[in-house]
Amino acid sequence: MQKIKNKLILLNEDYNMLKAYIKSMVSAKFIDKNNLVQLEKELLKGPVLVDKKDFPEDGVCVNSEVTVQDQSTGRKLQLKLVLPAQANLGLGRISVFAPMGTALIGYRKGQLVKWQMPGGRKEFLIVDVLNAS
Repeated sequence: MQKIKNKLILLNEDYNMLKAYIKSMVSAKFIDKNNLVQLEKELLKGPVLVDKKDFPEDGVCVNSEVTVQDQSTGRKLQLKLVLPAQANLGLGRISVFAPMGTALIGYRKGQLVKWQMPGGRKEFLIVDVLNAS
């Protein structure tokens, strides 16, 4: 596992679901096309695909509860990464297709994630990841 520590690691089911969503959303008018393109580029880089039993405990996947720290402000955020229909920012649930969700999926606790957000390029440290059993 050490060899793939810095590669994007996705559950097979998440990868297939994300690819299907991207394909179906390409023509949607309400979707942030730039964010969709960024996610598609990440998926084209050849992430490591694993089954649930082989997914690292500290990996971010759909339904992960994640604590991140904004490296410019030091502020910590607690989020749950969900599908678009379940997103509710007031409850801390962000869509995997929101800029922050797209930035985090496939990364692991302790990794620094740099991503273009609506307010500019941001850098976040993944402080903690909790995955339901």
